[in-house]
Amino acid sequence: MRYELEINDKFFNDIETEDNRWYANIKFYGNEKGHLYNADMCQFLASLNESRESFESYFTPKDMFDIWKKQKIADYSTLPVTKKVYENIDSATRMKLRNEHLERQFKKNQSDSE
Repeated sequence: MRYELEINDKFFNDIETEDNRWYANIKFYGNEKGHLYNADMCQFLASLNESRESFESYFTPKDMFDIWKKQKIADYSTLPVTKKVYENIDSATRMKLRNEHLERQFKKNQSDSE
């Protein structure tokens, strides 16, 4: 899976207001190439949102909501949990790769602004 994070923790005079609240957003793109499980996460989150809203607005009884949760656990418990393994690189290689990354970002930003 691949995701983007947005963290809002910057407040004028370090004071949170109704218009500027502390939050974190996590975004999954369901059709992201090379990240097939993003679609599953999007489907799960949509289902969670629908089920939770239905329960919280009293359309779904608690026992049905509990059944939904147990079913989701059963659905996903067979999938392996893996983590990405990052290669161990020396400082010179890391700096070279960082500079290449920054150059690509710079070129992308230039073409986006044209």
